[in-house]
Amino acid sequence: MLRLVLFTVLLGIYTNSNAAYTPYKLYEMIMQADVIVYGTISKVDSETFTLVIDGDVTAKRSIRVERFQDWTCARRWTEYKVGQRVFLFLKKRKRKLFIISSGGEGELPIINDSLYIHARSLSRSFLKSLTGEKSINAEFSTIYLHQLVNNEKFYGIKWSLDDFLISVQYIRYCFDIDEKTKNWITKCELKDIELKASQATLVDWIYQLSRQDKNGG
Repeated sequence: MLRLVLFTVLLGIYTNSNAAYTPYKLYEMIMQADVIVYGTISKVDSETFTLVIDGDVTAKRSIRVERFQDWTCARRWTEYKVGQRVFLFLKKRKRKLFIISSGGEGELPIINDSLYIHARSLSRSFLKSLTGEKSINAEFSTIYLHQLVNNEKFYGIKWSLDDFLISVQYIRYCFDIDEKTKNWITKCELKDIELKASQATLVDWIYQLSRQDKNGG
């Protein structure tokens, strides 16, 4: 049974440099995040919001986190409001927790039983495999534009929340990337990974990436 935890979030983002902004890939956030949670915003003020946590991948406790700030190259899909549900990938820095990436890729909106993954956190080849599109322009064509609530616009891919949670847990447990060599590391038996990859699209994407790395691709 999921426990409910109050989660307070401050203004900010986690990234090495806004000026040299490169979107984090989904697998990087899964592997590098110190805290992964999802829940409902219950309070918003000028600097923080409070989240009632419905579920998590990592261990949880009452924590304070820097909130995403709009800037020249990236804006949140809408203003923070009570009642919004979000899935968060968070990183610790100087005793504070930040939403990963200057583009806000570490904060995913949840609507009913689905969430929306930022298109820029996925590879173009993976997006093509999902949509069948032969070409994808720099702005990600309108197939990635979703109208959420109140005409809020979000560029990304709609995904089952339950499937996403299970896949994130499995990827975090069975895969990693060496910090020095940047090579992929598999931590589970190959037969188990292949079976899971045949059942879960996100896991299959990560498995194929790890195979390309080992094959020098």
